[in-house]
Amino acid sequence: MGRRLGTVATAAALAVSSAFVGLAVVGGSAGASTVTVPCTGTPTTDGAALLTAVNAHADGDTVSLSAGCTYTLDTTGFDSFTDSLTVQGNGATINRSSAIGFRFFDVESGGHLTVNDLTFSNGAPDGDGGAIFTYDASLSISNSTFTGNAGGDGGAIAVEGSAGVVTITGSTFSGNSASNDGGALHDDTTMVVINSTFTGNSAPAGGAFYDNQASGPATLINDTFSGNTTTTVGAGQGAVENRTPTSSTVTLTNSIVSNNAGNNCGATDITDGGYNLENGTSCAFADHAVDADPALGALAGNGGPTQTMAITSTSPAHDVANLAVCEASNPTGAGGLDQRGLTRTPSGTETACDIGAFELQVAAAPVPPAAAPVAIAPAFTG
Repeated sequence: MGRRLGTVATAAALAVSSAFVGLAVVGGSAGASTVTVPCTGTPTTDGAALLTAVNAHADGDTVSLSAGCTYTLDTTGFDSFTDSLTVQGNGATINRSSAIGFRFFDVESGGHLTVNDLTFSNGAPDGDGGAIFTYDASLSISNSTFTGNAGGDGGAIAVEGSAGVVTITGSTFSGNSASNDGGALHDDTTMVVINSTFTGNSAPAGGAFYDNQASGPATLINDTFSGNTTTTVGAGQGAVENRTPTSSTVTLTNSIVSNNAGNNCGATDITDGGYNLENGTSCAFADHAVDADPALGALAGNGGPTQTMAITSTSPAHDVANLAVCEASNPTGAGGLDQRGLTRTPSGTETACDIGAFELQVAAAPVPPAAAPVAIAPAFTG
């Protein structure tokens, strides 16, 4: 597995008098605080301030980043932790700019990391999980981007152990790579991925997603997997892969798995949740399946906090998905929204929602104007 832990913080290593210089601290409920990390415009200076804030956090704290800021770490990632931390990204980016390899977050047994609206770039540890590694811990990711990260197992995220729950919504994984498996995600526990896009990721096995153990099911709803590469193609290998299909389930519903180099899926690996699209047969989709090229647009800014791959009204993915799943609340459905946060409610001539992470917005048919009243001349009575 190549699991290499981060540095464990000690109280003696953190001097209260210096840990919060330049950081705004606001008290919260039950002793939790929100620490806002400012942006000076010098990425390494801002990265050092972020490192201090994260390493000094207490259980339940929130670290809030400055909108649009880039925080560069140049020598090490954050200390590993076993408590609860929320990172509110506000559209910021954390990247690694160093010949020294490291990941950003290492969450150990019993810990819980929550991340919203943040980009992780160029994480590269000597081990698993290019950006984030968890072991028997929980992880909640929303509206975030993972790009250009690399690891052994899990180019972007490696979830290991037998405990913990992982939920990923509204996020994009692009250009990540793994030397073993799971170009974007490596999963050992219970994982739910909703309204997310995977493209340009690569690994010898599971070019985008790799489920490794029978510790819990993986559920993938209204996701898009396209343009990923599995470099070692064999039985049961593909962009979405389940290592142990006899004892673990990877269920896809309302999802696109298309145009991936190597297989899209292994023929017996995947549980068909229905209403999926594949341009091929390697996923063995059957329930209301669509076998066609979805004609996806390139990864681009189509609105919302993350980039997506758009469809048009002529795409075979349009208006054919399971509407009940689109409208069901997370984690059993898409929550009525697409990856950009736009509605999946049918409009105009639509009767259903769209397969994949992107929902085409169709304008409602215009209501014709009311007819102008017709003037009637009074009758002539002579």
